[in-house]
Amino acid sequence: MQKKVLITGASGFVAEHLIPQFRKKGWFIYGTDRQDSPSVKCDVFKSIDLNDLKGADLEGESFDLVIHLAAARADWGVTDEEYFRDNVDASRALIEALKEIEVKKVIFVSSISVMPQDTNECLEEDAPYAPINAYGFSKRDAEYLFLDYHKEFKFDLSIIRPTVLYGPSNPEKTGIYRAVDNNIFRLIDGIYSKRFAILGDGKTIKTTAYVKNFTDAIIFSAENTKGYELYVYADYPPTFMVDLVKLIRSNLGKTGTGPRLPFKMIMNFSIIFDLFSKYTKINLPINQSRIKTFVRPTNFRPGNYIKKGFKQKYTTDKAIEETVEWYLDLKQKYDHNFFLFKEK
Repeated sequence: MQKKVLITGASGFVAEHLIPQFRKKGWFIYGTDRQDSPSVKCDVFKSIDLNDLKGADLEGESFDLVIHLAAARADWGVTDEEYFRDNVDASRALIEALKEIEVKKVIFVSSISVMPQDTNECLEEDAPYAPINAYGFSKRDAEYLFLDYHKEFKFDLSIIRPTVLYGPSNPEKTGIYRAVDNNIFRLIDGIYSKRFAILGDGKTIKTTAYVKNFTDAIIFSAENTKGYELYVYADYPPTFMVDLVKLIRSNLGKTGTGPRLPFKMIMNFSIIFDLFSKYTKINLPINQSRIKTFVRPTNFRPGNYIKKGFKQKYTTDKAIEETVEWYLDLKQKYDHNFFLFKEK
């Protein structure tokens, strides 16, 4: 009998790469999203805001697997209320609807933002909760909801906390703004356009997650988790920011590390950019949130994936090579200045 998977956030970046992998394995894909169409073909697609989801919307369905990807996530332009509405309230509505049907396994994609930040210590799944912003707190609260749901209904549950996701995307499916609105893309664009400088000595530890590795990790979790399991996902090993910059520059045909600037000076200057963005509604690549992200250590190790034998297919070198190649193709196709763009 054909297995069936429900994927929320089916119009998004991760779903764009994940759905084809499930399709190759012969799964029936049931997708939902508040957008009008999925990023790739689903067998069934329902355009619905999860906050409006009711048990009747899934009546008569049963799922071998549910993957909850839908979430609010951004460095700019999302209010605290929106984070809690789209990450907590929407998760609660989804869970209440799922309680009315048969579900065998659930994967909730959370975030490393629920864990301690701004530390060089290598963190794994045993790290405590320590979010520092509304996004992190909303993801933590959503984890609580899924843990309570699991205790009551005893299905298999995986919670996965990825670090910074990046990689190619088809903007005709996900939209140009979603395709380019991540920090690795903006780092590549800044280096290409000579608008980026390393802040400080560049020795900040940075873990990243190539989207193709991450979707492999999701499928690994679906196939190897019994009961409850918590996973951190980051490509391993981590790199220093300066080495990541050198790698991107090399793939762009540049040498060295490029210019460097004092952190405090740029942080003070970023206040002007924040004010400009506030009044023009233009999402600039330079703001206090992004600068803090670039200089904040993110040292995460996928301990449980390593213990269970998961092997990432793409090294960071290969992942950056593919992403830079995609960026250059996108630049040529759209002839777009990615430095300035307005949100939809």
